[in-house]
Amino acid sequence: MTHKSKFLVLAGVLVGLVVLGYFVAIEVIRGEAAATSTPEGQASELSSSSAREAAESSTVIEQGVDADLTRQPAPSDATTGSLLVTVRWSTGEPAPGVSVSFRTWTRGLYSVILERAVSGSDGQILVSDLLPGTLNLRSDRGGRLEVEVTAGEQFECDFSLPAGIDITGIVTDREDEPIAGASVWLQTEMIDWSGGRIVTETGADGSFDLQRIPPGLSLGAIAPGFAPSRLVDLDTVDTSAPPVSVHLVLESGSGAVAGRVVDTAGDPIAGALIAIGARPRNMGLGMGGRWTESWTQRTTHGDEEGLFEFSGVKSGDQPVAARAAGFGLWRSEVQLADGDRAWLDVVMGRSITISGTVTDEEGVPLEKATVRAYDQIPGTNFVQGGQIDYDKTFGYVGAFTDAKGEYRLTGATPGSIHVYAQPERGSFMGETFPFARTVLEAQPGDELEWSPAIGPGRTIDGVVLYRDGRPMENVFITAK
Repeated sequence: MTHKSKFLVLAGVLVGLVVLGYFVAIEVIRGEAAATSTPEGQASELSSSSAREAAESSTVIEQGVDADLTRQPAPSDATTGSLLVTVRWSTGEPAPGVSVSFRTWTRGLYSVILERAVSGSDGQILVSDLLPGTLNLRSDRGGRLEVEVTAGEQFECDFSLPAGIDITGIVTDREDEPIAGASVWLQTEMIDWSGGRIVTETGADGSFDLQRIPPGLSLGAIAPGFAPSRLVDLDTVDTSAPPVSVHLVLESGSGAVAGRVVDTAGDPIAGALIAIGARPRNMGLGMGGRWTESWTQRTTHGDEEGLFEFSGVKSGDQPVAARAAGFGLWRSEVQLADGDRAWLDVVMGRSITISGTVTDEEGVPLEKATVRAYDQIPGTNFVQGGQIDYDKTFGYVGAFTDAKGEYRLTGATPGSIHVYAQPERGSFMGETFPFARTVLEAQPGDELEWSPAIGPGRTIDGVVLYRDGRPMENVFITAK
């Protein structure tokens, strides 16, 4: 190889290292709702058992999250546990009205949202039917907690929130006219669909009050006839003399999006979760190395007739996604002009089940291997390092294998299903992280089988060197 070729290879490797470091840094930082009859940002029932428990504890459980890894038993004889979480303010008293997301937490893999719930008047949230494993809890008032779910047991814990600031604010238009009934949005650092929600509405004079809001978050406003305001980062306002004053200014250029969710027979699907807006790729990096939040998707639930509506949607191209238990995902995009009210007919097909056995290339079953199904082609630039990128709303569905290497994955979307299998992630420095993949074609309600054998495949060996011949360690190399 010529000196010029060696230089080009080295340059390519360095670029790949920088890009990988960026995505790893972003992932470390980020960890990784309502129809016309239900206020946006609130939730309808998840299931009969969850709804009963929610009523007993005044917990609001948000629906539409079956894209989880730990809720998919393999085989179906696994038992479940439950969590009783008491959310507390930094002063120790119960914290009502706080949203908490419950996420899978597997080292080296993306976290997947199982549920999002709002604490009741007693500060409690009760979530049942959780398979054993580690869960990561995050709230919209800051803080995080890692807990272990044990089969057949109810784990009780306190979730202590960090101290926050009291805010008094006003929502106006560009002419400084107060806007009554505007929705005030709290945006956290999370960039998935659980990243923000409506926390209050303005009074007749356009004013609002909030208590104990973490200073590192952002506030925005939404109102019919206006585009959403710009987010106000609370890191940038004067907090020396509480309550902190915040002015949210609604923008021009908006419309509304309404529709109806039905199955392939035309029957309404009650309680479907619909999201509008694009998921941001990552948080912005502001002055002084401070991370700034971006608007995440707005969510709402369809009513008993499957009807839903979003008002105050920024004009332009807006992606829309829907999900419901027992159905595959639905995705589309709406082009919204100023003053438009677009209508969407959302037709959802019954979800797909995929089962099989994952083995190594010699036929030995692989326990704790991950099988994931994507309704669109995911990003695989770093798949040799175990990373599959997918930033679509509601993500993917997946399952882990049991001791026999068997899995059963539910909730996949009809059509072309892009399926990947990866072994349990451990230390893989110095070698490629193996995987298997295929594309399955499915009709609504199909049950499919896929039993991949995961092996290293063709092998390329080599050494990465600096110009002076010294070995360069911790460099990620990918091949396409």
